[in-house]
Amino acid sequence: MIVDAFFTYLPLVLCVYHLRGLTRRSVYHSNQIIRIVLCFAVSNILKLYFRVERPCDDNRGYIRGIIDGTIYVFTSNYAFPSTHSVFYTQYFMYNMSVLTFLIGLFGIFTRIFYNHHTPAQVFFGLCFALLMEISLLNRFKLRKKSVIESNWVRYKMKQNKDYSAKMLKTMNICAHNKL
Repeated sequence: MIVDAFFTYLPLVLCVYHLRGLTRRSVYHSNQIIRIVLCFAVSNILKLYFRVERPCDDNRGYIRGIIDGTIYVFTSNYAFPSTHSVFYTQYFMYNMSVLTFLIGLFGIFTRIFYNHHTPAQVFFGLCFALLMEISLLNRFKLRKKSVIESNWVRYKMKQNKDYSAKMLKTMNICAHNKL
């Protein structure tokens, strides 16, 4: 039961950790918060759409907030897709390491072992997370490239004063030509 509680509440603990990291204005922590919110929102919207019941009634005793009798804020009676498998897959994809892979694997396995989800629900949660990851990669790939290029330009400008004067002159010419 301790293992179940650990892997059940680990996403909440990681969310608090990343929220705390926002005070340092870290891009890493803000990206993690965006991913956590997306995982939670997408999986709960899909749960309300599909309305597939959980395989076991034992988890109805969890504390949950009920709004209008149908939407469950913290946990729900609906199990498809597994929010934990979506979360653990997303977290591993962003933090690729052996440790996050093992934690994610055990976290996903405990959802099946403790009968919170069927293997199909966990599998489709994993598939939804991979689709979200592909769409996020395509969305932010160009932005990441432009950030890297802008850092390179700043570095070059600090290294060489003549280069920075030429770069500023080129930027001004380009800005005037666009108008």
